[in-house]
Amino acid sequence: MRTGIDLNRAAAISQLAERASAGAFSRPRLLTELANIASQPRLYGHLPTMLSVGAACAAFALLLGGHLLEALVAGGAAGVGQAVREVLPRPRFGRLATAFLVTVLASALALLGARVLELPAPGLAMAASVLLLVPGVLMVSSIVDMFRGNVLSGIVRATSAALIIGTIAGGLFVVLLASAPPHQALTTRTPPPYGPPCRWHSSPPSVSPCSSTSPAARCGGAASTGRIGGMGAVLRMRFPALVFSDPSSSEDLRK
Repeated sequence: MRTGIDLNRAAAISQLAERASAGAFSRPRLLTELANIASQPRLYGHLPTMLSVGAACAAFALLLGGHLLEALVAGGAAGVGQAVREVLPRPRFGRLATAFLVTVLASALALLGARVLELPAPGLAMAASVLLLVPGVLMVSSIVDMFRGNVLSGIVRATSAALIIGTIAGGLFVVLLASAPPHQALTTRTPPPYGPPCRWHSSPPSVSPCSSTSPAARCGGAASTGRIGGMGAVLRMRFPALVFSDPSSSEDLRK
C-alpha cells in the first residue's frame, strides 16, 4: 500500500515477525494480521504532522545560521509543502513528481517571504524549507541493508534516495532560474547566540552533541540532550547489574 514512511506500522510488523517466527500464527492468520497493520490509521494526523514538519525545518534554519524571521519563513513554507505533500499522492502522483512539486512550492514560498521581509539570507530559508523531503530513512536503510548482506535491497534504496535528492536539487534550480536575480546563493553562516553557553554539561564526549569548544556551544537544548544521554551512559557503566526490559519483546511493548 502507498502509505509512505510510518514507523508505527514498521514497529507493528517487527512485533508480528517475532511472534510469527516463534510459531504463534498460521499462514492465513499471518496474512490477516498483515492486512490489519496495512489498513490501521496513522498514529498522528495531518495537522500535527504539518506543524511538526514546519517546526523541524524552522529549527534547521536556526542551525544553518538563520535568524528568527528566516526560521519562521522556512517553517511556514515547509508546513505548506507538507500539507500539499499529503494531498498529492491521492491522485497517484509518483514519489519523484511529488518531491519536485513540493520542492518548487516550498522553496518559492520561502524565497518570496524572505524577499517581502527583506531578509539578509533568502537562500538559507529556501534550503531549510525543503529539508522535509530529504530521504533520511532510505539512506540509512540502504546502508543497513548493505552491512546485512542484502546488497540488492541496499542498492535499490540508495538509488531511490539519490533520485529524490537529485529531484530536490532540480526543483531548487528551477526556482532559482525563475527568480530575479537568479544567482541567489544557498549558503549557511554561523548561528547567532540563541541560548546560554553549554559549559555546564557533564556528559562523556562520545555521547554529547555539544561541547564548550564546538561551534554549537551556544545551543542549550543540545547541551540538555547530551547531559541526559550522558547520565544514562554513566548509570549503565557504574551499575552494570541493572536489568532493563527488552524493547523487542511484544509483551513489554504492550505493557
